[in-house]
Amino acid sequence: MKQLSRKSTVFNGTLYEYTVMAALRKLSRGFALTRTGGANDRGIDVRGTWTVPAAARPQKSTAATRRSADASPPPAELRTLRLVVSCKAEKAKPAVRHFRELAGTLPAEDRHTLAILAAQQPATVQGQRQLLAWDRPMAFLCVDSYADLGRVRQFYWNQAAQEFLQGVRVVEVVSASGPSLRLVAA
Repeated sequence: MKQLSRKSTVFNGTLYEYTVMAALRKLSRGFALTRTGGANDRGIDVRGTWTVPAAARPQKSTAATRRSADASPPPAELRTLRLVVSCKAEKAKPAVRHFRELAGTLPAEDRHTLAILAAQQPATVQGQRQLLAWDRPMAFLCVDSYADLGRVRQFYWNQAAQEFLQGVRVVEVVSASGPSLRLVAA
């Protein structure tokens, strides 16, 4: 069997997918994740669920916050969100096209699935705007490479995701090993 070069895009992409999974698990113990990336993955590298921190409960949508009748959040007793994650192990900042590619995978997913774009660099301003304007639950996660210890530098989501994540905050925790981000119930 031929050994995969550590410089190959397949090796580095796969390593980054595992790095993102580990970073999400450090953010919150509520993530249950499976790597699904590979040939014909349709842009989804990781699938799983997120059991939202205890104090956070989905809020009922009002007509003003809904763009369509089926955009309302799931029933209040539903505490676990389905996730799909697209990982970009690239040096360039994720731009509008990356968010559009992820959005293009969503019609096949349940309306209550949170889509996360994970990248090694902060998103461009235009990419951030695309994320915030989208009417489906979507988030952006900036995670350093494995070589840079997989530190989470940013995690934010749009208004559609906020309906499911009421009461969840991202906080910075400083320890002897340096600063890190955590998800907490407000």
